[in-house]
Amino acid sequence: MKKLILLAALFSALSIWGSYDLTIVSYNVGAFNKYVKNSSPAVAKMMKEVRADVIGLCELDSCSLVRNQRRDQLAEFVGQMGEGWFGHFGKAMSFGGGGYGVGAAISPRFRVRESYTIALPKGKGSEPRAAAVVETDRFIFACAHLDFADAPSRLQQAEVVSEKLMERFKETGKPVILCGDMNAAPDNPTMDYFRENWDIVSPYDLSFPSDKPRACIDYIMVLKGSCNYRAVSRTGARTFFMSGNPKTASDHLPVVVKLRLHQ
Repeated sequence: MKKLILLAALFSALSIWGSYDLTIVSYNVGAFNKYVKNSSPAVAKMMKEVRADVIGLCELDSCSLVRNQRRDQLAEFVGQMGEGWFGHFGKAMSFGGGGYGVGAAISPRFRVRESYTIALPKGKGSEPRAAAVVETDRFIFACAHLDFADAPSRLQQAEVVSEKLMERFKETGKPVILCGDMNAAPDNPTMDYFRENWDIVSPYDLSFPSDKPRACIDYIMVLKGSCNYRAVSRTGARTFFMSGNPKTASDHLPVVVKLRLHQ
């Protein structure tokens, strides 16, 4: 009996040691200029308020002359988040003399091992799409922005990003987290496909448009079988912050989830 108690205590201690909390945000920031000239500082303050660890950012410009005088929006944003923050820009297409796409921002709590971009098939969709991927010492995090105009293209993009991330999991065995603007309602075939391989961990809150939300299209999900986890807080689409106004920061609301991951 004593041996069993000691083994149980050891198992419990190892479980606690291997657990960590992760606050995840999915946010289509609308190039930080949907309603104001530059909402990046306000968004950074809001992300600090929720103590974000990883942030998926959709609709980013990189050194575009057309909208932001060649500013690198992701580099600017991670600088506002604080020393040691890392950002990877996933270019989907050329735009205004620079690039346009998605980004992944990572807290200095974690060591970045690798970052890369997954190009997604355009098909008959509105424009090229991409996913930004960052592998840290503890997990793999990706942000994707899928097509809004063509359903077959959107589904194909979901299939490609899922297959690429599942391949990566087989190589590393790390938890895999995917977020982004999927441009699909919960009952859409694209989300039906995702649910075959992913746990949707964000509530099905209305996230678009930010002033009067009527659509749930922004999600956070965990690859099934990649880790054990439980929701510590499932805040969902945030409509209020002390440090900023999400109704004017973008035309989407940020979606926030806090998970406890067990490895």
